[in-house]
Amino acid sequence: MKNTNYSRPRRRVVSFDENRDSRAAMRRAEWMDSTAPEMICFDDDTNASMLRVLAAAANEALGHLTDKQRAAVELHYFRGMTQRQIARQWRVSPSAVSRLLARAIGRLRKLIIVK
Repeated sequence: MKNTNYSRPRRRVVSFDENRDSRAAMRRAEWMDSTAPEMICFDDDTNASMLRVLAAAANEALGHLTDKQRAAVELHYFRGMTQRQIARQWRVSPSAVSRLLARAIGRLRKLIIVK
């Protein structure tokens, strides 16, 4: 008869390396600084007019979505429902809602181009 010793696998000891975490945070901050567009400050009238233009573009772009996509965007982003709540209400899987929102947001990105 074989002597089989079924032992648990050893747990890896993960040490907290504060320097490593701070270096990663610094790299993320540098990346964000290099990729983020520069903030441009305008006066209040210019800001208001830019917001009106963006709101008009967003409304027009929302008109190009399907009814289901528009409803999902409204429920999730404007009414604050989670994807799980929307899925439960519509009796679909949460992944279906996630895919629907991803397609809708991708389409909105293509329709609203800000330069």
